[in-house]
This record gives sequence, structure tokens and C-alpha cells, in this order.
Amino acid sequence: MPGASAHIEVHLPEGALQVGAGPYTVPLSISGAAQVATLTLTLRYDPGLLRVSAVQEGSFMRQGGADVTFTHQVDQEGGRIDLVAARPGDPLGAAGSGVLAAVIFEALRPGEASLIPSGLGLTPAGGPVDLDFTPADAVIR
Repeated sequence: MPGASAHIEVHLPEGALQVGAGPYTVPLSISGAAQVATLTLTLRYDPGLLRVSAVQEGSFMRQGGADVTFTHQVDQEGGRIDLVAARPGDPLGAAGSGVLAAVIFEALRPGEASLIPSGLGLTPAGGPVDLDFTPADAVIR
């Protein structure tokens, strides 16, 4: 889809996050995608306000029964999650919309925390996938 961007967005639960409640599942989704073979993503957050309990693979990259390599690394002190999802040997890539991953957070203390995604994508031929990103701002009470 030349000229079109795939859109990656962070989805927060409705309302404020509550300290001592949760944990909270925060999906990272993609829409408008075409020929996505590899995604390398980073999600930044405030480690003073949020703690990552777990990172779960979403279903988007597995469409069509593809074999997927999914890895993640959490830097709790730095407030960063690095994710890689790849469909090695797949000539078509994933397309459309779906969930890339879900991050399970615990709210640590009241405040406002931005969740900021960034990264890059590749087609099966190794070309770039045009991506745009929408961050989210969490209110913690």
C-alpha cells in the first residue's frame, strides 16, 4: 500500500488506573497494515509510576498460521520495553488490524504517565513498512 501508513496505538483501560488495584492489561495494536514481516518496537513508560508484570504476544503476526518469533526485554529501571516479532520465511507478511502485544502493568503511585511507542517494520523483501504511532497518557490515582 504505497503512501499508506500502518498505525500503532496504545490502548489504556477506561478511567484512571488505581494504585493497589489491577493489574492492568494495556494492548498495543496495529491497523492499516500490509506486508508486515518484522516489527521492532519500543514502549517507553514512567518506571516510578508503573511496573511491568508481564508482556504477552498478540495474535496479529500469527495470522494465517504463520510461525512467529516473538521476543521482549523489559528494562524496569529505564522504563522501556523492547519487542521483536518476526515471520521468518513468510513471503506475504501480516496485513490488516490486530493486537501486537499486551503489557500487564501495576500502578505504583499517583501521577500521570505517558506510554510512548516507537519502532520500525519490514516487509518480507526487507523494505520499510511506514508506521505512525499514537501514545497514551495514563492517569494514576
